[in-house]
This record gives sequence, C-alpha cells and structure tokens, in this order.
Amino acid sequence: MRRATARWIFAPPAAMLRLVRLMRWMVGCTAVACVMAPPPRPFPAAATIGSIDVQPISNVTGEPIWITGGSVIERVLDDSERVSLEDVLASDLRTELRARGFAVYPAPDGARLNVEIRRWTPDSDTEPRSIVAELRARLTAAAGGGEIWSTTLGPRPFPVSGAVNLGDAYTHAAHQMAEQLIGTAAAARSPNP
Repeated sequence: MRRATARWIFAPPAAMLRLVRLMRWMVGCTAVACVMAPPPRPFPAAATIGSIDVQPISNVTGEPIWITGGSVIERVLDDSERVSLEDVLASDLRTELRARGFAVYPAPDGARLNVEIRRWTPDSDTEPRSIVAELRARLTAAAGGGEIWSTTLGPRPFPVSGAVNLGDAYTHAAHQMAEQLIGTAAAARSPNP
C-alpha cells in the first residue's frame, strides 16, 4: 500500500502534465512575441508624395528626455541651451527624408509626419548599452488629414554600445530609429545633386 502512495506523489496525472506543457508553451510564445516585434511597414516612395512636413515630436512617456542641459549641474554651471530627444529625432527624420529624395517643408498639398515616443528606457542610468524604445509614426495628407502610412517601431532594444553618457546614447538611438523608420523608403535621386 505504501508503494502505491509514493508512486502517486511522484507521478502526476496526465491532466496535470498537459497543463504544465500548455503553460510552458504559453510562456515561450509570450517571450518570443515580446522580442520579435514586427518590422516597420515600408515608407511610401518619394514620387508618390509631394513634400513632407515633420511635425513636432510628441513624447507620451510622461518624462522629459533631455540630451543636454537637463541635469542640475548643466543648468547651474553651463549656459548651453537644452536639447531634447524630440529635437534630435525630428532633425534626424528630416535628414533621412532629404537623403531619400523627399522635399521636406510645409506645403498645402504635401503630407505631415507625426511621430510619438511611447517608450524610452535605458538599461543603465549612467552608461547604457541599449535603450528599449517604442515609436509610433503616422503620415497624413495635409488636406483632409487622411492617413497615407503608419507604423510602430518597437518596443525593442536599440544597441548604443560605445556611448559614454546618456546624451550620446540617446543621440545614437535617435539616429537608428530615424534610419529604420524612413530607411524602408526606396532611395530616390534628387534632380539637383
């Protein structure tokens, strides 16, 4: 009798084994889904859009993200102006758009690019190796506001190895994000080199 009791303790019923397998499978699928974010949708070609006006970047993280001028020491001892991540990202987006043949200026018949920073988390507060970020981008027609293109980039880590401070890391990550958002557009040659 004692032997049968010990066997029951160490050999769980088939239903319990199925439940454990199902839970392992669900945890594995969740982990893969979190790491494998879908790639951004291809950006429209320059020939299909007249001009693009990059709107001010929206930061919905709830925290200001400063590249320079955000620390107490910089505000007290240095007269340099504050530069935010939003400023750097907007500049990088304009540069990427121009490099791919887009006209970047406001026009009544052009389009508007709206970008929203949804998540921004460095892996370290002093010398980060990566920044987990998520952006939402939307290209709309200036007249009528109809959506032309939209995508979400992330959430995923952007490597920033070699950065010696947060400002350098944030700038490097902003360059990567702008390149990945706009980099899907087919490069077009400008008529005026």
